[in-house]
Amino acid sequence: MRVSKKEIQGLFSSDEARDVCIWYFAGRYRLIQGLIYPDGPSVEISEPLDDLNLFLSFARLAAHGQPSEKRILLWVHQHGLLERRDYESFQHVEDENGEEEVNQKAMTVGEFRKETLRAYRALTLFQDIRNKNFGALRRRLRTEDFVYQDEHGNRISDFMTFVDDEPLPSEKALRGDYPDYQALEVAMSGLEQIVESQISKVHLHFMMDTRHPRPLSSFINLTYRPRLSPRCPDLRSALWYQFAALMSDKRPWKNCPICGIPYLQTRKDKEVCIKGGACQKEKERRKKS
Repeated sequence: MRVSKKEIQGLFSSDEARDVCIWYFAGRYRLIQGLIYPDGPSVEISEPLDDLNLFLSFARLAAHGQPSEKRILLWVHQHGLLERRDYESFQHVEDENGEEEVNQKAMTVGEFRKETLRAYRALTLFQDIRNKNFGALRRRLRTEDFVYQDEHGNRISDFMTFVDDEPLPSEKALRGDYPDYQALEVAMSGLEQIVESQISKVHLHFMMDTRHPRPLSSFINLTYRPRLSPRCPDLRSALWYQFAALMSDKRPWKNCPICGIPYLQTRKDKEVCIKGGACQKEKERRKKS
């Protein structure tokens, strides 16, 4: 589903979305014995960040527990798999028979479910932080003791704090109960670290500034005007890059009245998380009943 440029103002314009990530995906995907893989060469080109609901639709897959294989395959057919098979190649690679196929790495259903759960946890952690739901935040924190040996063979006792099973830097670790302000601080640090780790592959690169107000008339008259832009090497990093941009967006977030999932209020008349999705249909059904 595409959104208009007006709707994504403040995140990415269509040009910016194209600069940051172009993703090729196959005409069909197969799921055999728990493995999802692309079948054949790429036939579609997408700019994933042109879809404001990219991360939200992915995270929502885990909103009610493990997503079914059917729902996973439907999402993959719409967006593609998450990573490249070969990061040295671009659009296509060859299979074992020398046939051309889209450059995407096959993954198991279990791996895909794990990725959706991580995204859903990050989204709901962001929700609990914004709502200052201190009780929920404390339940997402845990401390674990461990013992190790230093370089001299001495036994050292220490502990580590986890947010949603993701370890925090040692300086954020704390024993005992967290007061409200500290639970909020630790949860924010945890969320930021989780998202930063997921966008670690995003890098900067130079591009020709074709959108300059005085475009080049010819190569001979070239004026060197490079433009620096981030680039996501795969769909997985694009998902999380979008979530990072959503987190820092200044517009208000609301909780969907149907499913409770937070969403960015891009328009005054946007009343559910995903337009045209299951929540909108349920909202219309409730109006009629």
